[in-house]
Amino acid sequence: MKTALLLLLFCLAKADDIRWEFERFKSQLEGQHAALTLEMTQLKADLTLEMTQLKAEVKKLKYLCPVGWTKFGDSCYFMSTEEKTWQQSREYCQNRSDGHLVVINSREERDFVGGLVGRDKNVWIGLTDRETEGVWKWVDGTPLTTTYWNPGQPDDRGGADCAVLRNGECYHPPVGG
Repeated sequence: MKTALLLLLFCLAKADDIRWEFERFKSQLEGQHAALTLEMTQLKADLTLEMTQLKAEVKKLKYLCPVGWTKFGDSCYFMSTEEKTWQQSREYCQNRSDGHLVVINSREERDFVGGLVGRDKNVWIGLTDRETEGVWKWVDGTPLTTTYWNPGQPDDRGGADCAVLRNGECYHPPVGG
C-alpha cells in the first residue's frame, strides 16, 4: 500500500509539474503572440506608408512629358513648327503620339495654349463642326463649352469646319485650311 501511495503522490507531483510547465509555456506563447501582433501592426503601417509614397511617385512618373513637350495639368502639349492643314495636323498628332489636336476645357487651358502659340500666330485646335454643320465638338467627342470664348465664337464664317486659336481666341481660318 505504501508503494501505491508513493506512486500516487509522485503522479500528483508530476501532474503539478506538468501543469506548471504548461502555464509557463502558455504565458510565453501569449507574450510572443502579443509581440508578433505588435510587430505585424507596425509592419502593416510601414507598408501602408510605403505604398502611399510609391503611388505618389508613380503618379509623378506617369505624368512626365517627353522631351520637347510642355506639361499643363495632367496633359502634355507639343507645338509643331510645320505648317499643315487641319486634317494633316490631326493625323500628325494621332501618328506621332497617339494623341489628338488640343481639346481646351477651361479658360486657364486656353490661356496656357495661347501662351505657347504666341501673339498673332494661328494654331489648329481640335474643334470641328464637320459632323454636323454648326454643331461644334472637340475631336474627343465632347461638346463645346462656350463660356470662355468671345461672344459669337466660334462662328461658321466662310463655311470652315475647323478652328484655330489666335491671341487666345477661337476663330475660323479661311476656307481650304
